[in-house]
Amino acid sequence: MIEAKEADQQVPEDNVSAIINGSSGSVSTYPWMVFLADAFEEQYCGASLISETWVLTAAHCFVNGDDQIDLEEGAESIIVLNSDTASPLASDAEIGQVGQIVIHPSYNPDPATSDNLDDFDIALVELTAAVSFQPVQLLSGSAPALAGGTETLIMGWGTTAVGEDNQGIDPSDDLLVANQQIVSVADCENIYGDGITENMICAGAVEEGGTTDTCQGDSGGPMLVSSGSNYVQVGIVSFGGTETGPACGDPEAPGVYASVSALADFIAEHVSDAQFVTLDDTSGGDDSGDVPVLSISVDGSLVNIQWTAVAGATGYTLYYAPYPDQEPISALDMGPQLSISGELPSGSAFYVAIEAYDGNGSLPGLSNVEVLMVQ
Repeated sequence: MIEAKEADQQVPEDNVSAIINGSSGSVSTYPWMVFLADAFEEQYCGASLISETWVLTAAHCFVNGDDQIDLEEGAESIIVLNSDTASPLASDAEIGQVGQIVIHPSYNPDPATSDNLDDFDIALVELTAAVSFQPVQLLSGSAPALAGGTETLIMGWGTTAVGEDNQGIDPSDDLLVANQQIVSVADCENIYGDGITENMICAGAVEEGGTTDTCQGDSGGPMLVSSGSNYVQVGIVSFGGTETGPACGDPEAPGVYASVSALADFIAEHVSDAQFVTLDDTSGGDDSGDVPVLSISVDGSLVNIQWTAVAGATGYTLYYAPYPDQEPISALDMGPQLSISGELPSGSAFYVAIEAYDGNGSLPGLSNVEVLMVQ
């Protein structure tokens, strides 16, 4: 992953940042997931709704080809809400107009004057009118640092592969999601050296040698941690990739995200109604959470569904329903296993969710609901 820039701002080839190997997601599950689009409704960055009138994204989404912040052009953007698709937009999508853009005052993308082009990579966009969708909760500045191995969720509409010229290709029309794990500061500094600051957190693929990642067009989107039945945003897609590896999906180079908790004071200064929370002790590292976190990957006709363990659970029930009809709902008893894989015919499309149970019955809390689609 290298930095993503606005599609029509003549992105320099050495400054490039969708999800690599992601599965389908839906704004019905993640109602705060939105995106920035230009005047022609072309998506160029991800973002998250953090109050009824404010959106959180990356500062570099408003940098032009001359490495300068361009708020005038940024003000011509629109905010797209309630659409699973970037093109065409959903019939019930809502379009928000930009009222003002606030860039962190310490962000400086000019290589001639900046000591760190990627530090303080955070921006706030105010909407001209309030919306009624659920905002995402944000990790508090008082929260402890996320432990290495903490599982996170990333999402976006960006490019899904890397071409022969080492640039992102094949942007996704559909919202894609994938899992990552927090990488320790020491391990991340081994890759990026002094480029990593206290305002950043790193995350890489869940499986060793895996290639889940954000890529061009995902910048500004959220990285989240499951906490109980909710999600908490902990990061903002910022940059990644090395000179010797692919632009995105390099298992040797984790993605780098602006840290929400480290930059919480900046957010709170401008967004008085943003909701900051700390995570439950069960949400970090290798500890089991209160509810399972579900992830799905599709490779051709081969589907892999996996979920995280829940403390005290003796088994899990997998629920599925046809997409988009939502009914009838069927169930499979998975016993104690934490994954299932197999081949499905082309055209298969289902909503999928997991519920844990113990000897006394179902445990409270359903997992996130994901959409499974076989092309």
